[in-house]
Amino acid sequence: MALKRVWISTSNYYNGNNGRRLLVLHSSEGAQSYQDLGNFFAHGTNQASSHVGIDDKVRGTIGEYVKRNNSAWTAQNANMVAVQAELCTPSGASQGWSRQTWLNHDTMLRNAADWLREESNATGIPLTVLTPSQAQGSGRGVCQHKDLGQWGGGHTDCGPNFPMDYVMELAKGTTQQPPPPPEELEDMFNVQFVGSTARLVIPVQYCKGKSKLCLASPVSAQVRLQFSAGKDVTRDLGGDASQNTDIPEPNNPANAQTVLVTLNSGNGSGITGSYSDRT
Repeated sequence: MALKRVWISTSNYYNGNNGRRLLVLHSSEGAQSYQDLGNFFAHGTNQASSHVGIDDKVRGTIGEYVKRNNSAWTAQNANMVAVQAELCTPSGASQGWSRQTWLNHDTMLRNAADWLREESNATGIPLTVLTPSQAQGSGRGVCQHKDLGQWGGGHTDCGPNFPMDYVMELAKGTTQQPPPPPEELEDMFNVQFVGSTARLVIPVQYCKGKSKLCLASPVSAQVRLQFSAGKDVTRDLGGDASQNTDIPEPNNPANAQTVLVTLNSGNGSGITGSYSDRT
C-alpha cells in the first residue's frame, strides 16, 4: 500500500546527510499519535525529531516531519547516515510490551512495513536486518534504535519483544496474516469426562477442516489432572494431538479438582488454561 504522508514541519534537523545506509525503527515512549508527535517536534526547544511518525489509527497514513534527504535528530552519531521512524507508543512500551502486545497493533506494524519498503525503494538500502555490530559499523539495512548502542544514544527501543521478523516479512511481501494471538486459544478446547477417561476436545469449527491440534505451528500439548490427594496425572499429547484425545486414568479423572491444559506453539509461545467443567 502506498502511504499517505501528512506533513508536519519542524526546524529540528540537519540539512543533507553523509550517505544513507540505515533504516531505523524507534518507539516514541509517549506520543501515541503522529499528530501529537509532530506537535512535540514542532517546538524547537525540544531539540528532537524523526523523519516520520507511525501510529495505529489509520491504515496507510503516517506523519512526516523531516524529508529523507535531510537528517533528523533522534540517534546521535547515527543521524547523518539514517532515515528514521518513530512508532507511536506509550511510555514503557520498549521494555513492557510483549510480542503479542506489539502484534495486537497490526495497523502500526503494517504501516511501518510499508514505510520500510518505500524507503528501501527510494534509497537503495536493502531490507536486511542488521546485527548491532553491523549497524554500528558500515552495514546497510534495517535495525532498531537499541542496535545502535552508545554510538546511537544508548537507548533500548523498540525493545526485546519487538516482532522485527513479522514486520520484515510484511515489508518484503512474504506474509499477509499476523500469527494467531495465544490469548484466543483458551476458547479452542475444553475437557470432557467420560467414565474413567478425560477427553481433550477441540471443536471442529476452530480447526478449519484439519484433524490436528489447531495451532499455527503445533509442537506439544499437555493435560494434567490434579487430585486432592496430591497425585497429578500428566499426559503429553505431542504435536500430533488429534481433535479428540483421550487421557485414560484408572483412578477416575472425574474426581480431579482441576484440569490444566497447556498448548505450546512453534514460536515458543504457549498458554495454560484451567478447567473444571463436567460435560
